[in-house]
Amino acid sequence: MAAPAAAEVINLGTSGPLRHAVELQAGTWRITPLGADSALGTVYDGYSVWSSESGCDAQGLNCTQGWRWAYRLVDGEDNLISAFQSGTDLGIGNTLTAELALDAARAAGPFTFTLGEAQTLYFTFTDSNYSDNRGGVSFDLSLAPTAVPVPATALLMGLGLLALNRRLRARA
Repeated sequence: MAAPAAAEVINLGTSGPLRHAVELQAGTWRITPLGADSALGTVYDGYSVWSSESGCDAQGLNCTQGWRWAYRLVDGEDNLISAFQSGTDLGIGNTLTAELALDAARAAGPFTFTLGEAQTLYFTFTDSNYSDNRGGVSFDLSLAPTAVPVPATALLMGLGLLALNRRLRARA
């Protein structure tokens, strides 16, 4: 078994059924939408499950057929761990371009989920007709930094030592 990921750039295409495995350690994880960028090795801004766009409003939103930015993460028994879909979660529907879907996901993200123990999870994608799908999603999956709290007693003890030191210097 490979070591669990601490950070990984992921590209998920939507041209067929998808079950992309990732081994993750316990902790809080962050999914940050990236978009296509050759310097990062990312290739996707968004995806469409249709061959064309239609029914969009003047802002390029609420399309009957259009683009999305989404992910779905499940455990080995297909229990949902975390998910996001730009059209439904943000109430903007499908978009005229992949870039609009990516912009919406970036504005809403990053997305986080917490694991109590190390485990293998799966990014999934399903559709009834893969032949007309276009694009995919690219994102950074990373372990979120955790702040280490300073216990109140240690802080109070430090302040007490400073006060004692000041008092001893005043006597000398």
